[in-house]
Amino acid sequence: MRIFRKTIIAAALLATSITGMTAQNTRKEADGLLTEKNSQTIYNKELKADVVVAGGGIAGVCAAVSAARHGSTVILVQDRPVLGGNASSEIRMGIVGAKGDQNAEAGLLEEIQLRNFRHNPLMRYTLWDDAFYSTVICEKNITLLLNTSVEDVVMDGDRIAAVKAWNTNAYTKYLIKGTVFLDCTGDGILRLSGAKYRHGREFADEFNESFVGENGGDSKTMGNSILLQLRKTDEDHPFTAPDWAYHFTDDDFNYDKPKSTIPGVKFNYKKPFPKDNNYWWIEYGGTINTIKDANDIQFELKRIAYGVWEYMKNHPDGRCKNYDLDWIGSLPGKRESTRYVGPHILTQNDVMSGGHFEDVIAYGGWTLDNHNPEAFHSKGKMSVEYTTPTRFGIPFDCLYSVNVPNLMFAGRDISATHMGLSSTRVMATCALLGQAAAQCIGLYRCCEFDFAEPQIIALTLIDGLPLTFDLSLDPEILGHHLRHFHPFGSRLEFSHSLASVFELGIEDDPGTCQSDRLLPCIDDAFFARSYPDAIVGTIPLTVNAVAENHVLLGGGGTHCQC
Repeated sequence: MRIFRKTIIAAALLATSITGMTAQNTRKEADGLLTEKNSQTIYNKELKADVVVAGGGIAGVCAAVSAARHGSTVILVQDRPVLGGNASSEIRMGIVGAKGDQNAEAGLLEEIQLRNFRHNPLMRYTLWDDAFYSTVICEKNITLLLNTSVEDVVMDGDRIAAVKAWNTNAYTKYLIKGTVFLDCTGDGILRLSGAKYRHGREFADEFNESFVGENGGDSKTMGNSILLQLRKTDEDHPFTAPDWAYHFTDDDFNYDKPKSTIPGVKFNYKKPFPKDNNYWWIEYGGTINTIKDANDIQFELKRIAYGVWEYMKNHPDGRCKNYDLDWIGSLPGKRESTRYVGPHILTQNDVMSGGHFEDVIAYGGWTLDNHNPEAFHSKGKMSVEYTTPTRFGIPFDCLYSVNVPNLMFAGRDISATHMGLSSTRVMATCALLGQAAAQCIGLYRCCEFDFAEPQIIALTLIDGLPLTFDLSLDPEILGHHLRHFHPFGSRLEFSHSLASVFELGIEDDPGTCQSDRLLPCIDDAFFARSYPDAIVGTIPLTVNAVAENHVLLGGGGTHCQC
């Protein structure tokens, strides 16, 4: 009995010892775990750069790359997981710019498009996103922050000292300090700085804009769109829209659609047929706020889009019998929201007269394409297009704030009226504006000056900047002297943007201009087929093709660092 008791006690002691050892081992293993006691949920990070670009659409990408290639450190803040904005795989809006078969936007936009041809021969949208991505991450001077939204600004007097941003994936709050801040968001988030802006339509008589008619003086804008992509199939598949979608009939599309009888004016309507259609007219939101009401607009567009496809697919005339719905957008593409106010506000009359400004930095050429705010829910014209000159100049004075000294902007939010924006808003034009805006900053670095306010840069653009100029001069005296130094005068008018001049070094004789900055990653054979009049191995410049009247708006291609 005693022996049995000793055995039980010994077994109990052994079990206790083993349990203790196990607990110790467990605690030791747990020391490497993160818990509420030894870690944080939200992280904080401080960054600093010469140029901070908000918005990673086409304008933002071109601005960031241009600034980086001119020696500036850049932080590019993009609130989506991909770059490209309206052109990305999330939205899939086509890139358009100046109309006419003798016009094409060159510069960084063309570099990106050529890179896409090289690495994405089947033209897959998801790979197209990476053409933008590759262009940005190959620049060592750029810090890219995807999934990051600007939330606030920190001011130093009337200047922006920093922006506060939030990364939804990394649970990280950023404080991003900079010298120059460039808003390419389209929605103008940096107006948190107190920058002056406009949202809506001006009265016709404010700028004598006849195309506005009696519809101005309100907060209405052009609407947003969700697009459809169809796929041709060998067999027919039925389609039923979700219960929450609209269910349309012929009555929703059959109404009077008169054509314009005015030369140079075109009326556009809904087009519920599959051929040559990207469904831009699935549009809504112009009568409310395209920023504040974005979620409501998204849902309404989904209801419309599914209803449109159901109507087309199941129509008795069989118009979509051998088509399937391959893709439907979730993120609406925006045409218009907020416009900053700069020293000059681009108007309908500026566009129609050709935009002959002393400080032209880019060219547009899309129609004045004014969409009906009522959009899809209107039984009438979806948009009215007014033919513009072959190309028109856009001045630097539309690209910087009238009251925040270190705030610049490019893209949809430049300084323009509602009517002026109806032409400049298209993406190829936005690309030129982004590249040119950042290049103006790079101008000072090339001349070995410190960063200057946009107002000072504007003075130099009228006639150029001598390397030894004293920037302490009174602006009026400075402007007088600058008029005697002209690197891109009237001899190159309608030839190229600022980008051509400073990245490629235009010489006095337009016919002798060449570039030593090549694109080694571009297929020269493809390039030669695309631009037979250009010099193979270089980005085509307008001045190389002036004799053939083949005008490339922009220019300014630079080497690829990939």
